[in-house]
Amino acid sequence: MTAGPASKPPVPVFRRIVFPPMRVEDFLSMQTHFEDVARELQLIEVGGHLGEDIPIHVSTLTDALARSRTAMRDEARRQAMVAFHAGQKEFRLDLVLPVPSHPVVQAMADLFDQTDLWSERGVLLTPVAPPSARKVLQLLIDHLESVQAEDGPAASPMKSLD
Repeated sequence: MTAGPASKPPVPVFRRIVFPPMRVEDFLSMQTHFEDVARELQLIEVGGHLGEDIPIHVSTLTDALARSRTAMRDEARRQAMVAFHAGQKEFRLDLVLPVPSHPVVQAMADLFDQTDLWSERGVLLTPVAPPSARKVLQLLIDHLESVQAEDGPAASPMKSLD
């Protein structure tokens, strides 16, 4: 008995999304915070000392951060740096993102929550995310939710940072 024809994996769908204006300094603050957290988590994992205060395996978070280090994330930073060097206070992030893209942004929000909790407890040396970084992340979430609403009910809702 032979199996039917092999099913092809779904073809990823991408969409150009232009975000509302945001402060360059705030966006760069958000990215810098992620890089600082990623570096500290990698050092903890390499050192082999997870401690009882970290309830999940750190590799889960470091893997998520490594995956977020994509061409899209680099492009976002490039756009912010171009605006920064041009002396602009605000810029509009213009990216081609996979549909749906909200799971990636939601994972970032969840990571903010978890690492902030560890920072408040003194488990991490990296300070909590600055309010400006949370503001940018919330703007990204809100905009992707509005795009999702335009696309219809097929995609799942995202959790707010509030």
